[in-house]
Amino acid sequence: MTLTLQNDTILNVADDLISHAKKMGADHAEVILIKSTDTSIDIRSGKVENSGYSDSVGVGVRVLINGQTSSVSGSDLSPHALNELVSRAVGIAKYVPHDKYADIAPVNMLEKNPNYDLGCYDADLPSLDTLKEYALKTEQVALENKSITNSEGAGCSYGKYTLGLVTSNGFSGLYHKTMFGLSCSLIAGTDLDMQTDYDYSTACLFSGLESPETIGKRAADRTVKKLNPKKMRSGHAPVVFDPRAGRSLLSYFASSICADSIARKSSFLGDARDKQIFSSNITITDNPHITSGLGSCPFDAEGVRNPELTVVEKGIVKNLFSHGASSRQLNIDNNGRASRSLASSAYVSTTNLYIENGIISPDALMNDISYGLYVTDTIGHGINEVTGDYSIGASGFLIENGVLTYPVSEITIAGNLKEMFLNMFIANDLKFTGRKNVPTLRIEGLMIAGE
Repeated sequence: MTLTLQNDTILNVADDLISHAKKMGADHAEVILIKSTDTSIDIRSGKVENSGYSDSVGVGVRVLINGQTSSVSGSDLSPHALNELVSRAVGIAKYVPHDKYADIAPVNMLEKNPNYDLGCYDADLPSLDTLKEYALKTEQVALENKSITNSEGAGCSYGKYTLGLVTSNGFSGLYHKTMFGLSCSLIAGTDLDMQTDYDYSTACLFSGLESPETIGKRAADRTVKKLNPKKMRSGHAPVVFDPRAGRSLLSYFASSICADSIARKSSFLGDARDKQIFSSNITITDNPHITSGLGSCPFDAEGVRNPELTVVEKGIVKNLFSHGASSRQLNIDNNGRASRSLASSAYVSTTNLYIENGIISPDALMNDISYGLYVTDTIGHGINEVTGDYSIGASGFLIENGVLTYPVSEITIAGNLKEMFLNMFIANDLKFTGRKNVPTLRIEGLMIAGE
């Protein structure tokens, strides 16, 4: 069987593998097939530095036998190789310890309309010449800023993906997705005062990308503004995170209220449900059905319905992210947040997660700060997921009397995420630029280690 799989072929192959697994003794089975095509071009100093194209198909098989489960994957779709793949999965499962939480999703939880359109697929794909044109224009605009001394390159790319999932209890679903990207990375200054920064845009539709002019100019502006950084004094002060830096805080929160993390007792928010974790101005939503959303999907990796989820309402945690095994282990509802790779069992993940907009502007959010820090970049991963302790490198700008004055670097900011969440306030500049999105965030009383 070749890599030119059609939609009906994908589901037929998966059906055949399910049947074969059942004949070999599996109680239940799940088969996922992913077909992908990726095309990219990278430009540096006005010349093509790299161009890439890949076309692949992969299949993952998960079987369950008496509470024992195994997951295997492969890329050879010949009939013999597929039969061998199923045989291997069944053989491995017999040697795996019993897991009382391993099971297949109940029929009443499966998505009944798994093939609905979420507007995430662009059938009119750009040519390689168009990708080149976008990358060249982005770098050209960036280099028009005379304070830029060099380019680390600009790139434009797209990926086209088809995912099919079939389970032994009757689920059969398939969806398509495209992803486009445009980016530019630059250098400003020389010698000891050399600064780098970047900008990018991602979208499911090519028309959704920001223009080369916007990306090039913004990348140059961000880079040049970092020139001639100074130190700031140590002490406790308000810290404001721009949206690009602030989304990491949302990621830490999300991973801490995943039911599988809580089941493993590896989360500092293990008892957070129905408790006030954020200030009352914070509402957090996860919505897998946003039109053209980067994380949108019509069903989860177990074929389960995945409704829009209010995770935090007015600061109170209302729902944990859960999937089949974790919901059974914690005895909570399964809200369809399963994800998986071809070779793994399902794990909990988010879709389009965001902090809902506030009501004041970013300027108003910080106009009463006499001395504080505006963070544009964080460095490292200094998070203790068990205690919530937070200590991370940062750079950005000094806030004096409510305005940004000069760039600062070589800073460490520290606190505890529980306290940080309770002292978080938000602006009204939310934009959807990734799978996790936040407006400008302000947190009171963080420890800043400067000079």
